[in-house]
Amino acid sequence: MNVQEQLANAQRIGIWGMGTTGTAALRFFSWLNMQGRCAATLVVWDDKPLTSDALALVRAHHGQLGTDCFSGVQEFLNHCDLIVVSPGIDIRLHTAFFHKFCSEPDLFAYAWHRPIIAITGTVGKTSTTALIAHTFSELSPTKIALGGNIGTGMLTLPLDCADADSAVLELSSFQLEYAHTFRPKIAIWTNLSANHLDRHETLDAYVAAKLRMFQNQCPGDV
Repeated sequence: MNVQEQLANAQRIGIWGMGTTGTAALRFFSWLNMQGRCAATLVVWDDKPLTSDALALVRAHHGQLGTDCFSGVQEFLNHCDLIVVSPGIDIRLHTAFFHKFCSEPDLFAYAWHRPIIAITGTVGKTSTTALIAHTFSELSPTKIALGGNIGTGMLTLPLDCADADSAVLELSSFQLEYAHTFRPKIAIWTNLSANHLDRHETLDAYVAAKLRMFQNQCPGDV
């Protein structure tokens, strides 16, 4: 099922974690609701008490707190039809719900219909991403939207950078590990060494997560 079908069928969308990713996802889905592209109830789950600012943001976007609706995270996962998980949350204990998880890159690609330049790597990806965005901005008339693992939630870019010509995204293995439809015009993998094996368990699994960045590229992509 692609993102458009998931959104059309979702009555309740779960946002698991209210960090950079969760905050961006809340704004993104609220934006889709206002456009009539999604009609789901938004439910936010975080194991930690939300700050007053985060609570105000949830209320401003007509979201519900999962802790008010459900007895625990398992019930939250059971009752949501589509779920966005913050990259720092280990999802290995929740394999039964993998079919509900929708990755940031897939959601971004659904809403962004301009070229995407995606960068990943074990080390140096933030510097490389920033350098590429800076080079485009300085040497061409192209207006760049910059986000992802570099600090700006990528799901804010369709809202805040609607006039940009291209997006430059830094992507971590956590963001890529369950991406299915994401397709960048240019994909760059800078380097590889063993990392995050406490989460991915094996180097092969870590590599497989990174390779998802290239899986949908077509002739003419780079």
